[in-house]
Amino acid sequence: MMQKTRRRGKRCKKKRKRKYTLEEKQAYANRLRMQQTPAEKKMATILRGIDGCENFEAQQVVCGYIPDFVDNTLMIIIEVDGPVHRYHRARDKRREIHLVNAGYRVIRFSNHSVIFNSEYVREKLVPLIQGMGQVGQWTGTCTGSEQ
Repeated sequence: MMQKTRRRGKRCKKKRKRKYTLEEKQAYANRLRMQQTPAEKKMATILRGIDGCENFEAQQVVCGYIPDFVDNTLMIIIEVDGPVHRYHRARDKRREIHLVNAGYRVIRFSNHSVIFNSEYVREKLVPLIQGMGQVGQWTGTCTGSEQ
């Protein structure tokens, strides 16, 4: 019987993900703030209209990540997810777990909900931000289909 021989030569090597410095991340966050998507602009408008949202900042570095909106006093992160997030669910979940372990509440809304159903978004955010909601009972994800 013949034994299989291993091919020698080039082997597939996984690309190592480059680690970015804090300064590089902050520069990238600045660029993101200057180039907000329509949904992010709409979310900023929604947040400005809610009492207690004065401390929300767009695209700040938090635990090595750059969330869409963060309030470090309330420890709330709001993510506005576009279509690309359908393909990065596992990565988003890892990121969310890391942020929750750091003490943040992560709330996700789809672009569609923010742009076309802003009253729904506002309705979900007001009790959370004003401290009246039971955050522990909410999964933290809003797609707009829960109506």
